[in-house]
Amino acid sequence: MIAMIRSDGTHYYCNISSPCAYDSEALKYIDYDLDIKVYPDHSFQLLDEDEFLLHQQTMNYPFDVKEKVTEG
Repeated sequence: MIAMIRSDGTHYYCNISSPCAYDSEALKYIDYDLDIKVYPDHSFQLLDEDEFLLHQQTMNYPFDVKEKVTEG
């Protein structure tokens, strides 16, 4: 999550991803394309839904992954 402090308040940008995992080389995760932007008034906007729909087909996301990403 990224917080952006602006004159009209704090905005947040959140990536929907898998949990992070650390192996001996790096911290790793899968970015599932969906992002959420939250505005100072707590309204939000879902971003990149078209990319998520395309990639879930081309990369054959399992049902449980699609379900958890959608719940997220």
